[in-house]
Amino acid sequence: MSRLFLALAAFQENLNETDEDLPPELLPSMKKLAEKLEVVPVDTGIFNQLSIRLKPLVLLAEKRGEIETLGLAEIEGNWLSIDATRQLLHLIRNCVSKVNEAVSHILINMFLLHLASVMHNEGAEVNIIPEFPISKTTLGGHSFAGIVNFLVTQAQPEYTDLLLNTPVAALASHNTNVAESVMCNIFEAKWDHVNVAYPQAVVVAASYCKEHKLSVMRGCITSGEQWVFFVYNKAGASDQGEVVLAKQIVLGPNLKELPLLLGLLCDWVENARDYEQKFFK
Repeated sequence: MSRLFLALAAFQENLNETDEDLPPELLPSMKKLAEKLEVVPVDTGIFNQLSIRLKPLVLLAEKRGEIETLGLAEIEGNWLSIDATRQLLHLIRNCVSKVNEAVSHILINMFLLHLASVMHNEGAEVNIIPEFPISKTTLGGHSFAGIVNFLVTQAQPEYTDLLLNTPVAALASHNTNVAESVMCNIFEAKWDHVNVAYPQAVVVAASYCKEHKLSVMRGCITSGEQWVFFVYNKAGASDQGEVVLAKQIVLGPNLKELPLLLGLLCDWVENARDYEQKFFK
């Protein structure tokens, strides 16, 4: 891919842009192709190139009860109770085709909507921003860009309209007042192979942190049935960093792990910029 990019760049340099015989659409098309080629595809090898260390994140068994209690907590005026969430998840499982990733998005929507419901209060609101674009960012000499399937934010209520109506402008890196006040998590939806899909999500987190001058970002890769939690931590002024990655948690038969997953999701949103862990080691 890099050889093709270099060859294209050399070819473009040798073109006479004032040549009237050049098709008018050629140069814009070449520029678009060059931008696509310059963006590096992401797999586990990218961690070595970016000097990102990978460490395990181990769930503390003695904290399970506390996490589940958090996941089952209700608030007054809750729009989506735990019982209603259970019923809707059962309905999705029983009625939605599983031939593609659409079912994953529907399942994830239910989890995130429940979060928005139980974490809603006078001081903060949880907002869900689907398909949020990450600006092209250079890390370790490589360019990255992409789309976050779900950006979940927690902010004071006065920011809600901005986040829901103009999220890209609201969270632009130069809009520091908003960006500094909003806590963000990234959620990547994967229909299968959730365990091996984390490199893309980690690079997205690293890109977002660099653009917004953040040190820490939490995230999750999920199919709606399988969930993998991670935390990215940037190391100083360089592009180096580390990511701690938890073992996959499966929702399971009869939604067995629903309280655990909801509790961890509440903690992830509430402590989006904290590297220190309450429920993991």
